[in-house]
Amino acid sequence: MAQVNMSLRIDAELKDAFMAAAKRTVMALS
Repeated sequence: MAQVNMSLRIDAELKDAFMAAAKRTVMALS
């Protein structure tokens, strides 16, 4: 169960990082 919880947390962190990178890219392009 702890393994699944860790995977979910890493997935959420990756999504946050991806969204932040996408926002920076949009800002740089606009």
